[in-house]
Amino acid sequence: MHSACDDNEFRDGRGEDVIRRKRSDTRVDSIEATYRVDLHARGDMLLGTLLAERGFELQSQLITAYQGRLKYHARKRRLFLSFHAEERPRVDVFRRLASDPNVNVEFYDGSLQVPLNSERADYIKKTLRKRMSRASVAV
Repeated sequence: MHSACDDNEFRDGRGEDVIRRKRSDTRVDSIEATYRVDLHARGDMLLGTLLAERGFELQSQLITAYQGRLKYHARKRRLFLSFHAEERPRVDVFRRLASDPNVNVEFYDGSLQVPLNSERADYIKKTLRKRMSRASVAV
């Protein structure tokens, strides 16, 4: 059983806020007005675009994260790690975080595991650009 609230949300039988589902073509300014939030995005941006850019599957995840109540990462990120060879030990520690059960971080590492064996700048750039284009985050 849901009851109406002043802020255009609903409360379920336990008193929890329930965020209504919106279509992906809903404008961001409409969501900001409904939930009284500033999502730091253009008002004419569409919800689907904002969710994809921010790494969320659902509007409820976005609003819950904005409110500081999301306890998990909504989507596994694709990382590209850029580093110098002398930083390799630090990068290896960072990569091991993904397999540590005591750390809540999840990612797919799309960066190079071994240096490219080439002197040709165009080949190196092409290879790196291809890998970086698949990443959602570059570090």
